[in-house]
Amino acid sequence: FEITVSDPHKIGDAMSAHVVYKVHTKTSQPGFDSEEYSVRRRYRDFEWLFNQLASTHPGVVIPPMPEKQSLGRFQDDFVESRRFALEKYLRKISVHSLLQADDDFKIFLTSENFTIETRVRRPETSRGFFGVFGEVMSGSFSKYSETDEWFENRKDQLDALESQLRSLLKAIDTTIKQRKELAVAHGEFGQALRALGEAEASPQLARSFEIFSELQDHLRQLQERQASFDVKTFESTTDEYIRTIGSIKLTLTARVKAYQVWQADAAELHRKTSSYDRLRNQTRFRTDRTSQLQAEIGQLEIQTENHRHEFEDISTLIRAELERFDREKVLDFKESAEQFLSSMVDHQQKVIRLWEAYL
Repeated sequence: FEITVSDPHKIGDAMSAHVVYKVHTKTSQPGFDSEEYSVRRRYRDFEWLFNQLASTHPGVVIPPMPEKQSLGRFQDDFVESRRFALEKYLRKISVHSLLQADDDFKIFLTSENFTIETRVRRPETSRGFFGVFGEVMSGSFSKYSETDEWFENRKDQLDALESQLRSLLKAIDTTIKQRKELAVAHGEFGQALRALGEAEASPQLARSFEIFSELQDHLRQLQERQASFDVKTFESTTDEYIRTIGSIKLTLTARVKAYQVWQADAAELHRKTSSYDRLRNQTRFRTDRTSQLQAEIGQLEIQTENHRHEFEDISTLIRAELERFDREKVLDFKESAEQFLSSMVDHQQKVIRLWEAYL
């Protein structure tokens, strides 16, 4: 797959305004009628895809969506940041061995009648990242005491990692804010120098002020570009992994729910077995009732065993997903750090060349 999200533009009136994006896909995967597709999608379409994938693939860590935002959602910086995050979201799905062949993913990438097709498909049984995350945080799920030490340790590690990443994101945001403020200061300094030069009687001094003003404008542009690049490297990766941890926690709730279903069946099986034993021990018992209980117990035994296997399969899948998370985390942060450091070196070299040219 080669997927790009581009050309964001606002459509609709004040009450229904939203941003649509062009999703362009090139693929050589089997099952596609063409090698290239280009469709228009809005944010809620991306969210629909997340919900469908989470419903279809319990135990899989679905790549996280960028967060919703009401205020400033049409500002250029925010739209570009969301476009970039949505593109990474689709690319992560496209390289996942289980998700890349999903029918809903194919529909999302290719359908020209997306709204109609999504209406006739199965209902969204999952409330997705934001709906279920609210339930997790509010404690809507029944209490669950972890009995597997491996999962207990991983939960503690994830909580610690999330805390560390949030601290890092705060520091990165402060750095970007300071860089933007410095860009503004260079711009204001340049404007003041230009005004001073225009008021200067000496042509030679006026020219010096003009050149100094141009230098400040170049420095402003450099700071703005560096701030923008910082957003797309370190900040983007850090924010993405904070959201990925949220997605992992949602995946863990699928395991909890599978366990609760299994245990509910086991409890019901125990209750019916006890009823059957009591009935058998009575001097007079109804044959029709014992036959009914036997049938129900047989069905429950199969159902309980199936749900036990479901729980074990989801647990195994989550273990593999968390191992994949660990590998990708190292690679993604290594790449972001290298890009960040390379851009900083390049930035400083350009600053030095500007000052050398001026002097």
